[in-house]
Amino acid sequence: MSELLYFFLVPDKAAARRVRRAIASRDACAGTVVGTWGELVDQARRAYLLPPVDPDWDSRLADAAEKRKNAFWSMSYEYDPEGTLEVLSRELKRLLSPLGPGRQIEPARKTSLSDRGKRPLRTP
Repeated sequence: MSELLYFFLVPDKAAARRVRRAIASRDACAGTVVGTWGELVDQARRAYLLPPVDPDWDSRLADAAEKRKNAFWSMSYEYDPEGTLEVLSRELKRLLSPLGPGRQIEPARKTSLSDRGKRPLRTP
C-alpha cells in the first residue's frame, strides 16, 4: 500500500509557517507537507531515491566562499561560516533549480540601474 502525501506549495518560509499553523489548528494533518519549491524538489528526490545533483556541492561552495574576500556577505562568513554557507547554498539552489540541467544563469540584458547602482554587481 502506498502512502499518499499532500504537498502545499508556498512562495517562502514565512508563508509555509502560516499555512502549517492554519492546518494544524484545524485538524490532524498526517501526510501533509507545506514547503517551498526547493523543499518540493528535495522531497521528490528523496521519494524516488535520486542522488543529490552534485554530492560535492557543499565543499565546493565552502572553497568558493573562502576565496571571495570582497563579497557583500564576507563579514558574515567570517563570524558565522556555517550559517552563511547554509544561506548561500539555499539561495543558489533556489536560483539554479528552475534552470534545468545543462543551463546557466544569463546576465540581464537591460537594466534601469544607474552606473553607481551597477557597480556592486560587477565582478572584480
